[in-house]
Amino acid sequence: MKRGASVFIHILIVPTLLMLILVVPFIKVSGILKSRSDLVNDAVSSASLALPDQPSGVYFVIMNRDLHGKNMKEWKSFFSDDEFAVIFDDVSCLVAFSDNDAFTLSQRYQAQLPENQMRVREMNPVLLASKVENGIVDMAVFSEGMASALKLDLERIIEMERLEIIRIGE
Repeated sequence: MKRGASVFIHILIVPTLLMLILVVPFIKVSGILKSRSDLVNDAVSSASLALPDQPSGVYFVIMNRDLHGKNMKEWKSFFSDDEFAVIFDDVSCLVAFSDNDAFTLSQRYQAQLPENQMRVREMNPVLLASKVENGIVDMAVFSEGMASALKLDLERIIEMERLEIIRIGE
């Protein structure tokens, strides 16, 4: 009888534990038990997006005219927070590693665009300055402090006519 009792207890405990481990989390995650009004509220509340705060100061957004020339007017409007048309142009934005404010600003811009339209990457500051001065970037964002610390030659960049410099801030 002891063997029969242990088999009976085993048959009772194993399915109960499996249900607790597998079924309960599935029901919790899938939302099967939520009412329709809860689902509507979730859809509405998740549509809003909190933008990172705009950092104070002066920033330089440097864009490649060869890649974005036909949409440069829209990009300028976008960066200056004016009304802009939909931009069908993907961009890869580079920011110097230690330029935290520029990184925050680029994340703010990234959040305002459709998902995956702007990819933001950090890069070694000296390498990034070299790429910018040689005109081989898609887009880069510098704070005024980082641009002066790297001695970024903005006049030379303007003379190249390959890159567009958009000044943001005060």
